[in-house]
Amino acid sequence: MQDNLVDYLIENSDKKVSYYLNLIRYELSGKIYSFGEHIKHPKEGAPKHAFIWKDYTEFIAIYFLKKKNKPGKKKILSSAYSKWNRHLECLGYDVYRPPWNLSRDFKIESSAELYLLTKKIKRCFNNCNFNYLISSNFLLLVERYHSLFKEFCTTNSYDALIVPNDVGFFEKLAINVFKELGKPGFFWAHGGVPNIYDGKMDNRTDFSIQWGQQQADAYIKMGFDSSKMLVSGHPIYNKCPQNLKFELDEILVLTKSLNNTCPLDKPHLEDRGNAIMYLLSIQKVLQNLGVKKVRLRPHPAENYNWYAKFIDCLFFEQDKSDFTHSLKKSTLVIGPISTSFIDAL
Repeated sequence: MQDNLVDYLIENSDKKVSYYLNLIRYELSGKIYSFGEHIKHPKEGAPKHAFIWKDYTEFIAIYFLKKKNKPGKKKILSSAYSKWNRHLECLGYDVYRPPWNLSRDFKIESSAELYLLTKKIKRCFNNCNFNYLISSNFLLLVERYHSLFKEFCTTNSYDALIVPNDVGFFEKLAINVFKELGKPGFFWAHGGVPNIYDGKMDNRTDFSIQWGQQQADAYIKMGFDSSKMLVSGHPIYNKCPQNLKFELDEILVLTKSLNNTCPLDKPHLEDRGNAIMYLLSIQKVLQNLGVKKVRLRPHPAENYNWYAKFIDCLFFEQDKSDFTHSLKKSTLVIGPISTSFIDAL
């Protein structure tokens, strides 16, 4: 017998239903495991009000403001984080965002039906319960989306796909469709410190793009195929600091953030008490060094008010500044494995 609910449902469904349930595995897990006050927006919370008219307004704006194709250039469909799309265009590629990744640059292509179905499925993930998401009615929407997206990619003749993760529904579906079309898919790292290696996550695309060689080496060491690893560098992190500030007068502490929805195929719940114990141990060490007060910055997905119920708020002062400004005035940053450490350097 399987050891988690989603796997049990997948194993006990026919092949077609199993395929679609596997596509929405991450979203289904969110309904089960994303709960509690420590999360800023738990999936078990009240449904968000849907403004369907905004979907039509957005599509009209996209239709009239979208940038024109550049004939003769390789076309890439990309939802990469940061400014990678702009860098790819500087290298001579024609880059477009998929319909689930709207941004201000309006570099997006989509039919009206595909765009509105994208929005409808997103609303279902946010507002509908677990029973509806595994129902035949919703899985028919998923099936229709697969068909529409494949038709869309064929019509637009994309040469490659780039995604920042390979666990969400839209990303997993896109990866599968590009495989069906015989087109390459690339995972482009959206963080600088990989620390989860289950052999599946970050390993579903044909190629994996990392910021630096040490990232690639870490994946290879954990059994990932070295031939699929590529190194991109990074426009911000390519330069190393010559000197580091180190004083105890402006200390920034980052929380040991807890999983919102576990991205692994075998999900697990973390002990919330450890996140508090982590902070208390930091306080003990710093107070022994004569530190009277530090700034505390939770992960953006976490709820500071939950932490405030357990910690000494006279010692831990909430950091509300813009992250860049906060780092600039800090003389020491204490935290767990995080890209924020690279930002701090």
